[in-house]
Amino acid sequence: MLLKKNFSVVFEAGTPPVRFREEYLLPVRTEEEQTDHSTLHQAAKGAIAKDLGIMRCEVRILKIMEIHNHLIVE
Repeated sequence: MLLKKNFSVVFEAGTPPVRFREEYLLPVRTEEEQTDHSTLHQAAKGAIAKDLGIMRCEVRILKIMEIHNHLIVE
């Protein structure tokens, strides 16, 4: 099932890499493993690249954490 949830995403972008932490509302498939090629990671890369005006290949995701009731669950 495809759901939209809030996530806190820690990532690096640019050259030299700069570390950021932002919150995004992203789609996630409940039956899918969370790998670098999952729906969640690809949606996060797309949202980050669009916000920063860079290409998706310039974004490196370090950690994605789901936010439950304003608490971050690692």
